[in-house]
Amino acid sequence: MTWWLKALPTAERAQVALELLRIGLAGVLLLRGLCALGWAGEIYGAHGILPWVVSELQLGAWVPRMSWTTWAMAPLGLDPDAAGKLIYILYLVALTALLLGAWTRGAALASLALHLILINSASLSVYGVDLYAKIGLFYLLLAQVGRRWSVDAHFAASGVVGSD
Repeated sequence: MTWWLKALPTAERAQVALELLRIGLAGVLLLRGLCALGWAGEIYGAHGILPWVVSELQLGAWVPRMSWTTWAMAPLGLDPDAAGKLIYILYLVALTALLLGAWTRGAALASLALHLILINSASLSVYGVDLYAKIGLFYLLLAQVGRRWSVDAHFAASGVVGSD
């Protein structure tokens, strides 16, 4: 353990560890997402590398998938490929909010839900990072993150809104 972490009381050490998890996980997923932004249509599109028709054959009845979201966005006039790109952009926005610590509980929920939709709809592109990220995002959803080094903490200190 580093000297600065040992100097903190035990409760603060746990909070620092949670904040480092939030910042690290959101940062890694955001960087990975930005690197794949140019290929989002090929990876997550309806007619991409693994078409949704094929990928949905392996999913259970209640597993979230991209076709559900595109069906919900159809009244807005979005075709499946445009809806898939919108879902991917919303995922990146949720990860950015989580990284900054803005509305951390909602950002963690949105990041987890969109992450599940994306990995279930593109099983060929899923690897260990995605599986560990699912666990990490679930943990961040339940944990008290956003109490330090975050936009939420800044607003809580100024009395504007509460943290978390």
